[in-house]
Amino acid sequence: DEAVEQAEEKAFDLVIVDFWLGDQTGPNVLAKLGGRHGAAPAILVTGLDHPAYKAAGLKAGAIQSISKDLLTSTLLQDTIRSVCLTHKIEKDLVGEKRT
Repeated sequence: DEAVEQAEEKAFDLVIVDFWLGDQTGPNVLAKLGGRHGAAPAILVTGLDHPAYKAAGLKAGAIQSISKDLLTSTLLQDTIRSVCLTHKIEKDLVGEKRT
């Protein structure tokens, strides 16, 4: 809930969220933040290596999902770059459709 409140008050360039967040899940938080069309692109990180968990994150708005078992600093950097670029392209395309 604190992350959602902060996102309402401040702009973020990127959201990285774990699947399990105490009594909530990352996908629930992403949905509250506006899903795929929210202000910031999102990455779901999970130790649950099952397609259903990754699919839930993507459905809720994450652009990419990373398994904790495979997580390295290089993979994280590459994923951040890719997700930010994808988000920019999507925003540009939506902007073009509106004009």
